[in-house]
This record gives sequence, structure tokens and C-alpha cells, in this order.
Amino acid sequence: MSKEEAQKVEHRRRPLRVSAAAGGQPLLKAAASASAVLMFMLTGGSCLGARTVVQVDRPDLLGVSPVTDTILMLHFREGHIDYFQPPYDRYDGNSLYYGLLALDRAVKIDSYEVSSPDDPEYASPRRPVRAGRKSKGFHFHNLYTKGEPPHLSDHWIYIELPLPLQRGRHYTVSLPGLAYNRATYSFLFDERILRSETVHVNQVGYRPEGKKYAYLSHFMGDFHSETHSNGGLNLDGYDGRMCRVIRADTIDEIYKVPLSRQQLKTSPDSSGNEYGPHGNFTNADVWQCDFSPVTREGYYVVAVDGVGRSFPFYIAEDVYRAAFYTAMRGLFFQRQGVDRIVSEFDDRVYPADYRGNGMYYLPQGPSREHISEVKDTSRPVEGIWGWYHDAGDWDTYAWVHADVPAMLLLLYELAPEKFGDGDVGNIWRRERDGVWIDEGCNGIPDLLDEAAWYIRFLRRARTALLSSGHGTGGVPAYVGIDAGHPDKRNNALVGRPRPCRY
Repeated sequence: MSKEEAQKVEHRRRPLRVSAAAGGQPLLKAAASASAVLMFMLTGGSCLGARTVVQVDRPDLLGVSPVTDTILMLHFREGHIDYFQPPYDRYDGNSLYYGLLALDRAVKIDSYEVSSPDDPEYASPRRPVRAGRKSKGFHFHNLYTKGEPPHLSDHWIYIELPLPLQRGRHYTVSLPGLAYNRATYSFLFDERILRSETVHVNQVGYRPEGKKYAYLSHFMGDFHSETHSNGGLNLDGYDGRMCRVIRADTIDEIYKVPLSRQQLKTSPDSSGNEYGPHGNFTNADVWQCDFSPVTREGYYVVAVDGVGRSFPFYIAEDVYRAAFYTAMRGLFFQRQGVDRIVSEFDDRVYPADYRGNGMYYLPQGPSREHISEVKDTSRPVEGIWGWYHDAGDWDTYAWVHADVPAMLLLLYELAPEKFGDGDVGNIWRRERDGVWIDEGCNGIPDLLDEAAWYIRFLRRARTALLSSGHGTGGVPAYVGIDAGHPDKRNNALVGRPRPCRY
């Protein structure tokens, strides 16, 4: 199985795909779901433009997890869309696999039962005492036809139990007729191994000597009770419960601290203007665990008694280096008009998107004295290249994209000693037969190389506008090809020192 195929298996229902076969006939490849091979329906007569539409009467249940030991969250997904790819026609290429959730049944308490073989309180199945829901779109079907859903959703159903779950006991949630892939879901309740979306940490990680907090809060949509009003999880009954820092791989405990309230639900997070919330952005009280005394490097989770555990995270001196490297590489691959080498470990070339000239200077943008006054918009401007893309299109907004060098220079000013040459190691060239420029070996911190990229573009564009008579000498406000061009079709180891290549 390829990496791409493996990623698509996230949704367990992988029904039938259409591909070319001898004689132009569709070749049907069946993939098993959680319990059966799906029935299918093909519309269209040829493999070019053919669509696959698979509909069943229910969604899949992706999992059950604790919000607390008295509230469970059931995650349903209504399917997925394989969006069109060449050579399929853009108006007939989406493949749709779906089963919609019966919302009226999903929020009824008599749709569920919870039982246990080793908890006497649940020896006889018990029904929840309350249920609620929140939902959001997962895949959006922009090419849907009559009778097809315009989008597929993720749904989170919250059920409140009559009695708390007990650590070390096994439980089964029965939900007959609601999910396609299963009618029951069983789990061992142990806060040290079950992740709860109530517990939030910095997933990038923490430095050993830095502040370290875990926060607890959760919004449950339309779930409402006297205790949990308007969807906000109330953790008053958990005041003083222990937050435990444990090793993610061994669940060995290395630190514990009592849970404490950090912010009330009614405390505004904004300045109180008319557009801001009247409470905090979570719509729930926020609780915290301060585990700053943990300085030993390692791989950890935070587990809270009666709630669950967080995502795993690292504590390490260089924990932010990977995030820095990833962000800087993201900027690099948004550069316009140049070839880029994929990485220092991969010699593949990411080709330039567009090398030609023919950029138009357009009369858009704020009226400021440093913005070049437009004198001629009828002719393309030669010699303008090297800005940043931000939306997969052919234009740049100087007053927006100038934030990139501004923020990078601020970062360097705050801690110049943290940045050096070779931290990122970007390699690029302007012309296909030109020389490669290795920014990891030029004696300049790579952060400053990236900060200079857009500044140099502005200088280059200013010179081109002035010399061609298009502008008055300020920086360009807006330059692009797609708004004015007559033919719009022109179309592991990070931060480690290495030998210079170019």
C-alpha cells in the first residue's frame, strides 16, 4: 500500500474505485468496510468523467472518548469525497461515499445503553440521562447534483451517564442502528490511556526551563443542563483533582499537581466590543495544571483524574526547532518565479511556477504616499518577479505581504543569537540554466535571507515601475497577472550543519 493510499484509509469505509480497463470498461475494485463490502452505483458511461456514488443509510462511528467520567463523546463521520483529478472532468469528477446521521435519533437518550462486565453499577445496561450534539462540515461537495448532500459532516454526540465510570473497569456503549460500521463500542476506562478532548497541551512541546501549563475546557454544542449550561462543560466537581505528568510510553508518573480554576466562563477574552463574545472564547470555565517544575527531557502526557489524558508532547531544549524549520520552509515554497530544491536530503527540483514577465500594476490598495501612483495600467510591466503567493494565484499585495519581513525581523531583533546560517538551508535559482543560490552557506542567518526576499521584490518592482513609466516611484500596491493579463492560462534532520553544495 502506498503512502497516499494509507492516508485515505482513515475512513474505514473505502468502497469502490473506478479506473481504466481494457476496452474502456470500468474496473471495479472493492475494499472492505468495517463489516461488509459496500454496494455501489456508477453513473456515467466512460472512465473519463465517470463518477462513483456510494450511499448507505448510516455514518461510521470513529470512536468514543471521555469528556469526563460522567460524559462520553461519540464521534460520527458521514463519509468522504474523493475530489476530481485529471483526467477527470472538473464538473463530473468527484466520487462520493456517504451515509448521513439520523440527527433526531442521535440526540435521544433511548438510542444508547452503557453496560459493564466488571462494574456492578452497570451490570444491567443503563441509559444516559441527557444527550446533546455539535457538528461541523468535514468535506464540501461543490459539484453536487440533485439528491446529493452539499457537504458531509462530523458529528459529536454527548451522552451524560447516571453514574461515573470507574478506573480499570470495562464498558460497552450500545447504539443499534446509528452507525454503519458497528452497533457497539467497548473500552477500558483509564485516564492514563484514554485521550480526552477536555485536556489541552502545547502539542509542539515545552522547553525544560520554561513555563508549562495544561488547560481543561470543552464546548458541547447544544448539550444543556442546569450544571452544564449552553454547552459549556462545568468542572466544579473536579476542583482539586490531580493532574499527573506521566511518560507517554510507559505511563510512569513523574509529577502531580492539583487542578485549579484559571478563568470563568463569563470572563470576556476580548475588550468587550459589540462583536466579541460576552464570555471567554471557549464558552466554558477554564481550568489549569501548572507542571512547570518538570524539567526532565522526555515524551509525556498530562492525565487528569476522572477526565482523561492529553495528546503526547515533548520536553526538550530544542523542541521548537522543528516548528521553526517547518514554518520557514513553508514560506520558501510560497516564493514565486524560482526553482527550489526540495530539501538538503532530496535533490528533486520544485519548478518555478511562472518565469515570464507581463505583470500588470493595478490601481488597488490603500492611498498612501509610499505607494506608487498608477500612471499606466494598459501595458504589462517587465522585470517584476519574486513575491510570495498566498492563495495559489498570480498576484501580491504589498501592504499585506510586507508583514512577512516585518515579523521575521522582529523575531531576529528579539533573539539574534538564536539564528544562524544553515538553520534552514534553502536552495533556489531564477533561470533554468542559471546558478543555484544556497542560502545555507552565504554567511547570513537564514532568517534574514527570508526577511530580505520580499524587500528585494519591492525594490525590484519599484525600479521596474519607475523605469517603464507605470508608476511614480513608490512601492507597488498590487501587482498581478490574473486580473489584467490577456491570457490568464499562463500558468527528519532539521537545522543540522552540512557542507555547502553550491
